[in-house]
Amino acid sequence: MARWYVGLLQLHAALNTLALRAIAPGCTLEEVQALLQREQCNGYGICAEPGPQRAIRGFALYEHASLVNHECLPNIARFDDYDKEGDFNTTLTFHAMQDIPAGAEVTQSYFPLNLSLPERQQACNEIYGFACTCMRCQVEGSWSSDESEVLDGEEEGEAGAHAEQSHQASSADASDCDLPLLNADEGITDAYLQLFCLKYICPQPDCCGTLAPTTTTSSDMTCNRCGSKRSEAEFLAEVEDFYGNNGGDSRQAPMVDDIA
Repeated sequence: MARWYVGLLQLHAALNTLALRAIAPGCTLEEVQALLQREQCNGYGICAEPGPQRAIRGFALYEHASLVNHECLPNIARFDDYDKEGDFNTTLTFHAMQDIPAGAEVTQSYFPLNLSLPERQQACNEIYGFACTCMRCQVEGSWSSDESEVLDGEEEGEAGAHAEQSHQASSADASDCDLPLLNADEGITDAYLQLFCLKYICPQPDCCGTLAPTTTTSSDMTCNRCGSKRSEAEFLAEVEDFYGNNGGDSRQAPMVDDIA
């Protein structure tokens, strides 16, 4: 068992019984602060009653689950039993969102997938103390104002051709619900990122949960927050509807609540 995990358990036991001064002799204030900071970085938030804005009422620590790193394009989604009644509601499980190659790292998103790049960067820095440089952040960071100005300056015919080409490429990708496996050496495209968000962000209003396969053999998806389900046929219909409403522009990303 990791030493920091044991230390946190001992710290909480002391805090719950004899308060801070009861911690083992020789434990300095700096060491206590360091342990509490590790709790914030490695604990899983337990939310209050379900609703649009759920406050955190506590944290849960897990020896192995706390080792899972963050990725803005994760390959696993967290499901928990915190809202269930009874004494056995602390179970935490992870569902693979797509096939994961042998030896690949499993990663989860520490925040809702629909957060914008500035929101994710701010949360990573202020809560967890690191700057995310994943493929998604790199792609979204490349969406500069200069590029937008170039597109705005296109002639009407050129802009129409650009949108049609983007729509055809995106629709071709969307015809197959199984996204290709990510390769860090190859990077990702705007179309891939858009399709990823369409597939895995829950479309229910005020949810912001993550969809993952209900079982390892099912193409149906279940939201890890509201519990709603979506079939493969419903997903394809949403893809066609989204591309039709947005003219095929692959930068009109659903990560900013376009599909909610």
